[in-house]
Amino acid sequence: MEWNRETILHFISLIKQRPAFWDFQSPEYKNKRKRHEAIEEVGLLMGVTPKEVNTKWIILRNQYSREKRKITESKGDSQYTTKWYAYKEMDALMARNKRQISSFWMQESKSETEDSSCSSPPPPSPRLSGSANQHSHTDCVTQSSSIYNKAIKTLKAIREAKNDSISDELTNYGLYIAAHLRKLSPPLQSRAKYEINKILYALDLESLGEYSAATLNADSDDIIITKECKFDPLEKD
Repeated sequence: MEWNRETILHFISLIKQRPAFWDFQSPEYKNKRKRHEAIEEVGLLMGVTPKEVNTKWIILRNQYSREKRKITESKGDSQYTTKWYAYKEMDALMARNKRQISSFWMQESKSETEDSSCSSPPPPSPRLSGSANQHSHTDCVTQSSSIYNKAIKTLKAIREAKNDSISDELTNYGLYIAAHLRKLSPPLQSRAKYEINKILYALDLESLGEYSAATLNADSDDIIITKECKFDPLEKD
């Protein structure tokens, strides 16, 4: 995975849609199974391992903390203005009441370091209300659930069957397509998947013979028809 501005912002948006991974106020956050599932989902959608998801999140969280500290400590004419492109997105996630979460965060950090499952957000300064953020999280999850649920189930099934599958030409081609898609931007990935699914659906219908006649009529202009020749075995040259 090539981590650049576009992929990092997409990564943060996937994290935002899964409060079980980062929002200590969410009931799902206290459920380790749901946190593991959230990490796995992000990894599958980004094409990386759960460990890499966790590591990248820690890096982003630490970068945010550094930028936040610079802004807080700067004064007057030397007021610091961050140039980090991901600061706004991270700030929307990390803005919580520091007093309420400091002790909770310390306990969670120790627990999650031991099992290496996922990482909790650091205690940020109060900026946005928890209620406003919670509504935003709920809306994001609701809007995205229908898009990702089927993909997640399919990807999980593929991963579970990976060790039992036999590598063949089609398997290798599928891996090639996946590797190529990872190089594209998220919007182009969605467009490519839509077009691929549309082609596969059409081929499924064709294999069942449900529209073979219609296909022949539609493509008649492209078919080269060879003139019928009569053969008479008694005819002499």
